[in-house]
Amino acid sequence: MLDISAVKCGASTTRVVDVFDATGILCAPFEVALYDSVQQVIDVNGEVIETIIPDPAGLVRAVAFLRALHPQKLDCDDLKFLRSALDLKATALAKKMGVTPEHLSRLESGAKVLQPQSEQQLRTLTVALSCTATKAKDATLAEFSKHLMGIFDDIKPCRLVDDAPLLISLRRDRVDGCDVDTEGLWDENAQVA
Repeated sequence: MLDISAVKCGASTTRVVDVFDATGILCAPFEVALYDSVQQVIDVNGEVIETIIPDPAGLVRAVAFLRALHPQKLDCDDLKFLRSALDLKATALAKKMGVTPEHLSRLESGAKVLQPQSEQQLRTLTVALSCTATKAKDATLAEFSKHLMGIFDDIKPCRLVDDAPLLISLRRDRVDGCDVDTEGLWDENAQVA
């Protein structure tokens, strides 16, 4: 098997980027770094003409999954990101969290702060709905439910973890040394700083 980091295609070159900052593309309120997974097409002048991120929908769900598992308190920007990542309307998320749409609006605007019970519900919901983007999809529902029950025992949702910036790092799984357009191959075991 030959691992090539740059491939010539006529007048352009395709290369795999070692580390790609996906924070802006994802509109995430924290840093997101993608390792060895993003390809860029470079023209003869050395300019990037295209950036290719495999399985963007799976990536968004994987980032949401990892953010839900990180113990840093969820703030209003995190709440908006998670709702967007889960592709839920405000009324649907409010119903699932057991709050009114008006209260959710106040939480998203920063006028109110997530209480521990609501934060835990949001984290659990995010993990449950986003697990299809990770290798966890291979687990049976019974196995997943068993692990989900104790997953948040050590998370203290009302305690800030210093003021250090949150960094989520992901690495794309590779099949036979190549990325393929299949969903659900973002690695949930990647480092969370």
